[in-house]
Amino acid sequence: MNRASKFAGCAVDQAKMTLAEVLHGPNAALNEPAPMSLVCGGERFELLASPDRTAFVLRSKRDFYVAHLEGEEAARFVADYQAIHRQYPAWQADQTLSQLWDQGGYMWFAAQNAD
Repeated sequence: MNRASKFAGCAVDQAKMTLAEVLHGPNAALNEPAPMSLVCGGERFELLASPDRTAFVLRSKRDFYVAHLEGEEAARFVADYQAIHRQYPAWQADQTLSQLWDQGGYMWFAAQNAD
C-alpha cells in the first residue's frame, strides 16, 4: 500500500511509518495490543484472546463476521463462557461458541470481516 498517496498532505514521511504511526502518532507501536492467540476453535467458530485475557475475538468462520470484545463485554463474555462450560463440559468448541454467538447475543457485537 502506498501510504504517501493517501496522506499526501502530511508533513511527515509516511513511507517510513507504519499505518498505526500515521493514524495515532509516532509512538503508536508502543501502545499496540499484543497479538491474539487461539483459545479454541472448530469448523464454524474460533475464539482468540489477548495474553492477559482482557480482550477477545469471536469469529464466525462461515459467515465471515468477527466480534471484538473488550472491557465490560469481555468480562461478561468470560462469565458466560465459564457458565456454559460448567453446564455442558463435554461440548466441543463449536457447540459452546455457537451457543454464545446465538443465545448469548455476541453476534450483535460482530462486524463483517474484511479478510
